[in-house]
Amino acid sequence: MQIATLKAAIREKTGKEFSKKLRSNGLIPANMHGGEKSLPLQVNTKLLLQIISKSHSEHPIVEIEFDGTNPNSHAILKELQRDPVLDTIVHADFLKIDMTKKIKVKVPVEIIGKSKGIIEDGGLLNLIHRELEIESLPGAIPEKISIDVTGLGLNETIHVADIPTGEDYKIVEEGTTAIVSIVLPREEVTAAPAEAAAEEVAAGAEAAEGKAAPAADEKAPKEKDSKDKDKK
Repeated sequence: MQIATLKAAIREKTGKEFSKKLRSNGLIPANMHGGEKSLPLQVNTKLLLQIISKSHSEHPIVEIEFDGTNPNSHAILKELQRDPVLDTIVHADFLKIDMTKKIKVKVPVEIIGKSKGIIEDGGLLNLIHRELEIESLPGAIPEKISIDVTGLGLNETIHVADIPTGEDYKIVEEGTTAIVSIVLPREEVTAAPAEAAAEEVAAGAEAAEGKAAPAADEKAPKEKDSKDKDKK
């Protein structure tokens, strides 16, 4: 994983009004945790978004540069808070890390190959987990974990246990965790029970007709016997 540089400044004020002023100037309030105390920061919104986009991860590792006011620090982006209406970033939380110690982080999943269940049976790809949590040294974190679905058939699933462990990292999710599967299109799934129900109704109707016919046959002899008695 590439480590980008993110310039930051110590945020001297707090509060809604100051945060609003920062955002109007293209900045957002942030905090860096992991030290003796949380460090209030302000960072450039556009630059942070560029780093996230290029890293293909919501949790990129950055080197925070303080322009000499503080020693540079490596940190991982832990959380972004967004405006619920505008969907714009309003706050960021970073976690200070040691580049010589392993950390746990989520990495995006990349699907490669064309499943035989899609080509031969018309199935659909069902991506269950878009990210997987791994443990690795910060400098060895992969940008993504590639999963080949070429041999995956209809109604088959790839689990964490099916993925080879990387040399520089290990996946810490449970081995039984499902990642991707090939499923029937929803229309076919819903149509199957309906067809089965229709067949059951038809079978029931045929059975009812079969029972009704003997009943009619049984009634006829009784009426004949009655007429014979009257003649006598």
